[in-house]
Amino acid sequence: MTHDATAIAAAGMALADSVEVEASGLPIGFRIFLAVLALGGLAIAAGSPLSRRLHRNRAVAALAAGGWFAVLAGVGLGPAGLDVVDDAIFAEVRPLLVVALGWVGLIVGLQARWRILQAVPAAVWRWCGQDLLLSSVIAVSLAMLAASLWVGSWDAPGAALGGLAAIASLAAANLGWAPETRSLRIELTDRTRRLAVLVSAGAGLASMTAILLAGLPVLPLDDLGRSLTLDPTLAFIRLGVLTGTALLAAVGARFLLAPIERGSPQMLVILLGLVCLVGGIADAAGVPPLLSGLFAGIAIANLPEGPSRDLESVLHRGETAGAMLLYAVAGLLLVVNPGWPSVALAVALALFRIVLKPTVMLAALRRGGEEVPSATPLRLACVRQAPTAVAIAVSLVLAEDSQLSRLALTVVVLAGLASGLLAPLRSLQRRVLATIFAREVGA
Repeated sequence: MTHDATAIAAAGMALADSVEVEASGLPIGFRIFLAVLALGGLAIAAGSPLSRRLHRNRAVAALAAGGWFAVLAGVGLGPAGLDVVDDAIFAEVRPLLVVALGWVGLIVGLQARWRILQAVPAAVWRWCGQDLLLSSVIAVSLAMLAASLWVGSWDAPGAALGGLAAIASLAAANLGWAPETRSLRIELTDRTRRLAVLVSAGAGLASMTAILLAGLPVLPLDDLGRSLTLDPTLAFIRLGVLTGTALLAAVGARFLLAPIERGSPQMLVILLGLVCLVGGIADAAGVPPLLSGLFAGIAIANLPEGPSRDLESVLHRGETAGAMLLYAVAGLLLVVNPGWPSVALAVALALFRIVLKPTVMLAALRRGGEEVPSATPLRLACVRQAPTAVAIAVSLVLAEDSQLSRLALTVVVLAGLASGLLAPLRSLQRRVLATIFAREVGA
């Protein structure tokens, strides 16, 4: 009898302990629900009418353009905050990230219609080429110094190749600029309208180049982040997967969307199915979904009488929400205490953007015969980091979730947040100096 009482008491204590654990830590299913609810609510709020009204304020627009709100929300949900989303939950939502990255790649690829590329002025091609050269040289030079401190040693083949993959992503993230110009409050004239079009066109070209620069070097790498080896045969196999899925998406879009009316809900369902198919096959083959989506978008855009215009209208409706979602995911993956090499690298990249990128823009466009008004805020349009940069950084972590990948993502996020604030600050400085000069001249 005493033995039975002891057994019952032990069972009761075990049950109490289990209840206490359940109470202190939320079940993983409920945490996944909270994470999806919070991230989904953030994405929906980003595209709401209230959010669009708030964006009319320059300070709010500057913070939102750099992703400050979404990144802070992600940090709050992550291990450094409420710990709603940890590594286990992040692994569970990986398929959603694959679809999101494929969606971004598809948006960028659909801009690559051959007729549109032929219409891009030579000055924009020159501008993007010079930006590619200068951005890559500076990013690679600074990142190699920081990566040597991150990795500690370049003797191990896996560490060296992992560092090179991270450096390629950092260089790619440093390319280009944000295509959005409305928040700059430009004075609409014939010259500023044309300059805004050139800024958007250059941003599209730079985004395509950045995805290629970050994705193609990963193709020959086997077991990224572990014991990396170069395998040229694997690169050819993955290129075949890229080409095959792109053609499959193009054929599917041609025949499945042909009988669908523009704006129909069925178009969104078919589009999501194509993105899931392309991204899922690519991810299973070790191909970045961002790169696979780009190839699929290019194939669809160049179909004869294809549905690319209808697809663009559907994709762009969710562009703001998708960007905020990726910014929030970047906040979840952020290294809260990255160390001084990462912070110094981020600050250096942000300073490079604000000091040298406008100079490259003015030199390239003026050499091409384009007029650039001296007082327009569009001169600083190339300072803000492109939203594609965050997608590239998240794609790197998705390929191999290592400390090195997360440090590279942290640098990209910090540089983007800093450049998003530096542009309006420099614009304010110019206006203050111009006002002081005008008063002195008047006096």
